[in-house]
Amino acid sequence: MSSKEFILCVLCPLAVGILLELFKYWLNH
Repeated sequence: MSSKEFILCVLCPLAVGILLELFKYWLNH
């Protein structure tokens, strides 16, 4: 696995989690 693929594997779930949290926050306010 190249370093670029490793970074994507780490950052993509993180970005999705952040987007989900923002979406839930937006729905609740």
